[in-house]
Amino acid sequence: MGATEYVTDVKRFYEILLDDRLDNIHINDINENMLQIDYKLKDCYVENNFNTNIFIAAFTTANARLRLYEMLDKLGDAVVYYDTDSVVYIDDGKNTIKTDCLLGEWTDELGKDVWIIDWISTGPKSYCYKTNTGKVVCKIKGFTLNYETSKKINSESINNILEKKDSKISTQYNRITRDTKTKELLNKIETKEFGFVYDKRVVLENYDTIPFGY
Repeated sequence: MGATEYVTDVKRFYEILLDDRLDNIHINDINENMLQIDYKLKDCYVENNFNTNIFIAAFTTANARLRLYEMLDKLGDAVVYYDTDSVVYIDDGKNTIKTDCLLGEWTDELGKDVWIIDWISTGPKSYCYKTNTGKVVCKIKGFTLNYETSKKINSESINNILEKKDSKISTQYNRITRDTKTKELLNKIETKEFGFVYDKRVVLENYDTIPFGY
């Protein structure tokens, strides 16, 4: 658990410096009379949070995962994508999943009489789809898709990567950061590259996937 202190007292400075409970101590001089000290409390000294219950959290997560596996087993090869709490599958009219809005039931996130007509995915939390109403949704993990980046990362460019016409997409965007020493806000231009990186399973030539060691 990390913390930051602004120290002006010599005694407090040495208390932090010689405290065996602390780790990763970093010191920045703010001015002649003040230091910024960042440190982390070692795990064995972190006090328990009595406002949370790990057993309830583990029970809920495990049961949700079992429900997901049950649905994946039922749908089989009709599944084209799944995440922690969602499944995208090809509905052939015989495997339609009953949906509702009550606790423990599957919910249709698209809405009534709406379905996906085009789907592209490069990995977990990175996908783009188009519905029968013409709506296009694109979500890429690690990228904020504003107007500028959406002109480069979209369904067409993602499809080019999957078809190996392009290897990577390079994007630039402005990022507001704070200088740790002066505390000034800075506007920096950062470059990020997007590509097809999938290491969860073995990808076959037809884009089917099988487990490692299958």
